Amino acid sequence: RVYYESLTLAGNVDDPNNLIAIEPVPGDFSGDCTTDLVDYVSFADCAAGPGLLPDPPAPITSQQCLDTFDFDNDHDVDVRDYGVFAGVFGASSQD
Repeated sequence: RVYYESLTLAGNVDDPNNLIAIEPVPGDFSGDCTTDLVDYVSFADCAAGPGLLPDPPAPITSQQCLDTFDFDNDHDVDVRDYGVFAGVFGASSQD
């Protein structure tokens, strides 16, 4: 079986049933399909507070922070987002 997050094929697949999409894991900044301590460090770098745009250290961008950690879509990373992050901490695409 082939597990993939995104996949571009340049040919034929002998059995498409062997392709298994990996669903994104909420709060998984590192892209390792698990929300863990590595992602917590990134959350801490992104958290700025209510109404404030994240100002993370390079090479992380504000948009990356918002895309991953702004769970309530209010254009900041704050304590409300942390509440959601804490709830998904330990989640894995293999759960």
